[in-house]
Parts: sequence; C-alpha cells; structure tokens
Amino acid sequence: MAGSKTHVCWLLINASYYHIARWSAFSKDAAFRTTLVELANRDAGFGALQTKQYDGVEHRTLFPGQSWRAVSGAQRRRAIHRELDALNPDVVCLNGWSIGGAVAGLEWCRRRGRHAIVFSDSNAFDYKRNVIGETLKRRLLALVDGGVAAGSTAREYLIALGFPGERVSVGYDVVDNAHFAQGVRDSALASAPSRFFLATARFEPKKNHLRLLEAFANYRRRAGDSAWSLVILGDGVLRAQMEARIAALGLERAVSLPGFADYRGLPDWYARAGCFVHPSTTEQWGLVVNEAMAAGLPVLVSARCGCAADLVHPGENGDTFDPYDPSALAERMLRLAHGDTDLSAMGRASRRIIADWGPQRFAAGTREAVSAALASAPRRASPLDFMLLRALAGR
Repeated sequence: MAGSKTHVCWLLINASYYHIARWSAFSKDAAFRTTLVELANRDAGFGALQTKQYDGVEHRTLFPGQSWRAVSGAQRRRAIHRELDALNPDVVCLNGWSIGGAVAGLEWCRRRGRHAIVFSDSNAFDYKRNVIGETLKRRLLALVDGGVAAGSTAREYLIALGFPGERVSVGYDVVDNAHFAQGVRDSALASAPSRFFLATARFEPKKNHLRLLEAFANYRRRAGDSAWSLVILGDGVLRAQMEARIAALGLERAVSLPGFADYRGLPDWYARAGCFVHPSTTEQWGLVVNEAMAAGLPVLVSARCGCAADLVHPGENGDTFDPYDPSALAERMLRLAHGDTDLSAMGRASRRIIADWGPQRFAAGTREAVSAALASAPRRASPLDFMLLRALAGR
C-alpha cells in the first residue's frame, strides 16, 4: 500500500548472534517493517541457544525447544505457510535454496504473489557439482526476485547459475565486528605475553584439523626452541582421532584442545593469540575469520574458504594456502611467526579490511536487493514449478 512500510521477513533455521546483528542493522532502516522467523531455537550441534539476545528484533520461533531436523518436512512446510499467511510480508528473505524450509518459503511467495530474496554463500568450488543438482538450482533461482551473496565468489556462482548480476548485491556473511574489537580491548588477557596459533571450529572432516596438526609439527621442527604453540577451540566427532594424532606427532605439550568457547568468551582467546589459522578443505565463507580480523589478528586462511578472496590480502594481513598441502601451511606459519613480519601492522590491516564487512554492509546489501526486487512484479511459477516446489518443500 502506498505510503506504508514494506514488510520484509527473514526465514531461517535458527538465529545465532551473527543473524541477530545483521537483522538488527537492517531493521534500523525506517522504510521497512521487519520480522525474523526462525524454525527452531535449538541447534543440533550446540544445544539450546539460551544466551542469544534478540536486541529488540521482532521475531517468531515456529518450533521452540526443538532442533529443526527433528521436525518433518511436511510439518515445517505447514508451519511456515501458516506463519507467513499470518504475517503477510511483502518480501521474504530465504537462507539458500535447499534446506531449512527455504523452498517452502519460496513456494509461499509464488502462491501469494510476494517477492523472494535469496541469501547465499555457496561457491562453485565448495563441492563436486552434478548436472541434476545444478539444473534444479537454476530452476529454483529463476523463481527468485533478488539475492544477497556472501562475497565475490558467491556472487559469481549465482550469476553462473543464471541469476541476473544486476539483482545480486554482496554482504551476507558478516559478524558484529564491534563485539570482537571491544572484547579484545576489554580483555584482561590482552597484555598476556603469550604467542600461539589459534583455530576454532567443530571437529569434523572438512575443518581439516588433522592436516593442520601435520603442518604444525612440520613448523615446530623448523622453528626450534622459538616455536609457537597451537590452540584449537571446539569439539566434535574427530576429537579422539585428533588426540591420537597429537600423541603420535609428539605434540602433547605444544597443542591444547580446551573445548568450545562461547560467544562472550571468544574475545579473550583472540586477545592472546598471535595469528588465526583456518584450514578447511571447503567452507562457504568462514565467519571465524571475520571474528579474528575484527579482533586485530593476522590470518592464514585456506584458499578453499569463500572469504579468502575478499578478506585475505596476502602480505598485508596474512596469506592463503592449499589446505591439502601441510608443507605449504607450515611454510606460511614459519614465515609469519619468525620472518621479517610486522604482526601489529598485519593486525591493523585486518581491522581496516574487515571494517567494510560488518552488519551495515549486510543492511545495505539487503536494502539494494529488496529495492531491485520491488522494481518489478514478482516472478511467476508454472504448474510444473509448483509441483517441484511442493515436492521439495515436503522433504
């Protein structure tokens, strides 16, 4: 209706601190009324997200106290359609195109004649792609009105899938930079004379911790008595295997596995570290890199992380490496920790680079995508499209 605020809804699996910071920034735009709809508030890997703050954001939780995976596709579809009917938004933002109710949200938009925006951090290099899957993505994306990509490589992938470049903005994968920058400044541990490499991630295969340990052992042999230690935050299915590898490599005194650090405790770890390492063999983005940079750390980041192309400026704030080559990572660790490197300058460069990748960038990108979508009528779906959407939404 002319003169009224455009109602924009974000449908996602569950809202973490990252999502709240992004949506809070976007919600400050006076042109929009905003609502966040999460499927559940319990994460399959972390349990109940009890310390989460919604910061005044209007929100709904469809299945409180549950993990979204514990709810059938048919239940999710019905709940999503029921909630969106009640809210009746003008625009629905969807996390990707495959899981967590995204297809159900897209189906609702096409049935009700509303605009749909996709938030995507997928890259062409994430996994081995197949023709059937890529064809389905193309068909689904043809029904979407606008997009916000994580960064440059995610934007290129959307365009390669047939999405018009003029309808894709950038800035989806950001964090609350101020939380980490201020947390480091406030940390009582910031002046502690400790130098170590820091990594943080779930202990699962794609995070590549076993090769990180190999690289670290190589680095230690070359660095000798001046070698740094390594701290790996997190936990998961590979913990026992990692502990066995640490013992086999004789690294028991040099590697620490303290477990998970919560959102409020992370700045203390960043405050003491000398460099952040993210070795994943595949990673759509890598938000922990944003965190480390906001905290003022140099970074060593796998070239197969989506954030590497935009956030890592080799020689300026760190470097990238082939995650399948432990010797390459060892060389970079040695060069950074013991070469002619000004770590403080690299840390300042990280802060300068990440300053352009905060919640305001998400807000601007979403505003651009919504405006571009509203400039034309919502996409139309054929009877075959509706059959496909219904089938995929019920999975």
